[in-house]
Amino acid sequence: MERLHSYGVWLHKSVGAKAFFVADREGKLLIDEVNSLKLLQVARTLAQASWAASRQAGGEPAVGSLHVKLGAESILEVLPVPTKYGPLILGVVVPGPLPTATVQVVASSLQKVVNTSIQGA
Repeated sequence: MERLHSYGVWLHKSVGAKAFFVADREGKLLIDEVNSLKLLQVARTLAQASWAASRQAGGEPAVGSLHVKLGAESILEVLPVPTKYGPLILGVVVPGPLPTATVQVVASSLQKVVNTSIQGA
């Protein structure tokens, strides 16, 4: 949990995140700054659709983002992030859409945090 908090500090500084959450596939929150069950459900729905599309295409899920406009200056970026312990859903509230390269860095950083924190626990 401490490592997810540190990841959040990094996320705020590196991408200008206003808030974020990390949940498992069933919606159990690992960390939550957004405090919105409605946004969590939207993120779960988008992530499930992404995983289903990847399965139908017969490939590994590609790390990418899906986003929903929340207001004039807020977007919820949803990143389905595969880890060796199962898929996670990262929701990040940012001022605008993240570039693809940034999405890759954000997702791979979360993978490293989760994979190493569980191993080292």
